[in-house]
Amino acid sequence: MTAAAAVFIASNKRDAVTALASMAAPLLVLLMLIELFRKPGRMMLALWLLLALGTAAAYQCYEQAGTDNASALKDYEANPQKVLSQLNIEPGTLKQWQFEHRLHSQDVRGFLTTSNSTGSFLLLCLFACLGLMTNTLRQDKSAGGTARTLLYIMAALYALIALALLGGLCLSKSRGAVTAGGLCLVGWLVCLIWGKRLWPYRKILFLLALILTVIILAAAVHYGNEHGRLPGPNALLVRWQYWVSTVDMIRDHPFLGVGGGNFAVWYPFYKIPAAPETIRDPHNFILSAASQYGLLGAAALLMIVLAPVLRLPLIRRPGETDTRWNWARAPLSPGFFLLVAVAIALLAFRPLVSEGTIAESNPGIRMAYYLVYYLVPAAIVILVAGLFLLILMTGYGILAPMRTDRSLLTAIGWGIGAVLIHNLIDFAFFETAVLMALVICLAALLAMHCPARPSPTHRRFSRYTAAAFLVAGFVAYFIIAVIPSVRAGAAIQQAVRDPQQAAALFAHAQQMDPLSPQAAWYSGQFDLQRFQQKILKNTDLLEQAADQFRQAARRNPAEYKMQEALGDTYLIMADNTAAEEQKTKALEKAYDYSLQAHQRYPGSDRIAFKLGTIAELLGRDRDAVGWYCLAVDIEDVYRKQFQEMYPEYDLFSRLGDQRYDYAKSFIQSRTQSSPENKSEDQ
Repeated sequence: MTAAAAVFIASNKRDAVTALASMAAPLLVLLMLIELFRKPGRMMLALWLLLALGTAAAYQCYEQAGTDNASALKDYEANPQKVLSQLNIEPGTLKQWQFEHRLHSQDVRGFLTTSNSTGSFLLLCLFACLGLMTNTLRQDKSAGGTARTLLYIMAALYALIALALLGGLCLSKSRGAVTAGGLCLVGWLVCLIWGKRLWPYRKILFLLALILTVIILAAAVHYGNEHGRLPGPNALLVRWQYWVSTVDMIRDHPFLGVGGGNFAVWYPFYKIPAAPETIRDPHNFILSAASQYGLLGAAALLMIVLAPVLRLPLIRRPGETDTRWNWARAPLSPGFFLLVAVAIALLAFRPLVSEGTIAESNPGIRMAYYLVYYLVPAAIVILVAGLFLLILMTGYGILAPMRTDRSLLTAIGWGIGAVLIHNLIDFAFFETAVLMALVICLAALLAMHCPARPSPTHRRFSRYTAAAFLVAGFVAYFIIAVIPSVRAGAAIQQAVRDPQQAAALFAHAQQMDPLSPQAAWYSGQFDLQRFQQKILKNTDLLEQAADQFRQAARRNPAEYKMQEALGDTYLIMADNTAAEEQKTKALEKAYDYSLQAHQRYPGSDRIAFKLGTIAELLGRDRDAVGWYCLAVDIEDVYRKQFQEMYPEYDLFSRLGDQRYDYAKSFIQSRTQSSPENKSEDQ
């Protein structure tokens, strides 16, 4: 409800609608999976699928660490301009330095967007695998030697998969994921080994853990306020800055937040000037939810993810008996083969989405490449899956019924805890793969721990009603969230390919999606590009660009980029106007719009320098000195932090050395020649 209400107050309503759908979909999937997992065989298939995905991700981590990252670095060193142009990075900027820094750090991220996302995903897979392994080892082995042998083989296979997942986690180099995983792994082992002994002291242990958590948080906040950072590596320095800015955002929007998907729109307003980059997420899932959906929305999210874990007795009550599953009813026949097919497809098509490429023309070398990268991973999965299938088919009657030990619940619960701890300092929580894996684990806990509900009296009527609501929800989702975005996006792509019809296509895209500023923004950029490419300058194109940017600003009024683009447009118009009166009017508009951009992004040295330049052109030297001083001050605090974070690197200016030196020389010249200074000298 809070996410739906936040749509109406969001600056970019299209992003808010998309975020609403992105948040609602996992919740609906969670409710669906809880009912599906009432039959344990379905849950086991989902967990096996999770292990298949984790195995593919771990294998990709090995490939990236071994060859892909080295190949990417080699390609960049051979032709940096080509790589930068493909990524739309302007040479000589801070973005280039940040890209090179990430490239040399050899980031291992598997199939996901960041190494932190891969770390969270592998944590869930790892603890699910550990739970399945312990569940297998704790089966009743009194049936005979064959059953014991099969169980040990299955447990050994789980152990091998767990080692592969652990290796992929370590290769990801996600310090947060490794640390959180290590802490929760210790907790899981303690519960597994000494669970019965700790049961009488469970309330005391929980209270002590809660007190310890509060003390650690209070100490961290106190240290951060005293030193402007957290102790540890540079990552904790910038995270503290992210969190301080986000807390200010929450303080100004406590009830409904700024709207889903609108954090990046509002963050520049609160950004600390020294912070090196503008982010799209505060690297803390609680602060992210609170800033976008308000404190109530963050509380609801916490309740959803913590309630299953808190209700789960992670340690066994002495004398507790385990429930039994009848595997004879588990849908293994089609489902297991589907699992094997998915796993094979994941690894067989892995090179199509990986960073590794081959430009070798020799057919023999190319054949060897495809054999290693395509067939060998698929053969490994076929072998492992075949062993699983052989065990299941051979021991189908021997292993049924197979009981479920609470260790499976315990491991999954600690895996969820590890991901939650990790995402207190990282931003992997809302990535689709991580969120869906988390939903599977939450659904498994709820389905296994909570008793099945009694069948309703009017069962058929309830099913029809639920199906009708589900269909209505999907229809509304497609009408509001999917169809407008898809149609507008298709029109924008066609406009890029067909410049002759671009204006009409951009206008059509704006009509198709009245909530999105994207089409108007691209249309304005297109008009500016056409003006700059023409030999005969037509200022009507600049007016059209300004109209499009104003339209984009109306659809996303809090975004500073729209106002900055308007300021740039009128500045270009002033440069291409001969009449002094018209030139002055254009400069006045450029100043006004740039000032509005500064109000939305007060920590930008670039915008402050631009305001100083416009004020200088207007003859307002005092205003120009003020803006240049602000630009220099912002650059100075940035440079100080850069040198503190990277003492081994040469200083990389964010404003640019040329503009920085010009601003300082202008300030010095105007200050020395001002009447106040002359009177003081006399």
